[in-house]
Amino acid sequence: MSETTGKIGPKVTVSKRLLSDKLYVTYTTTIDEEAEQILKLEFVLNRSTSLTGERDENGAVGADIKFRFEFR
Repeated sequence: MSETTGKIGPKVTVSKRLLSDKLYVTYTTTIDEEAEQILKLEFVLNRSTSLTGERDENGAVGADIKFRFEFR
């Protein structure tokens, strides 16, 4: 489902690992007349920390720091 229009439709997502599995690039697009494109990057600093960036279909850009905690 589109986050901006609320429409439901098919999407195609392509992902690629680069730089010895430290960088993940993901590209997503919708298959309709209003093609929405999203680009996401994730750079893994270590096992529990990564930096992410995203450009959405409106051209807005955002960044986050992700922390991961495991409980056993």
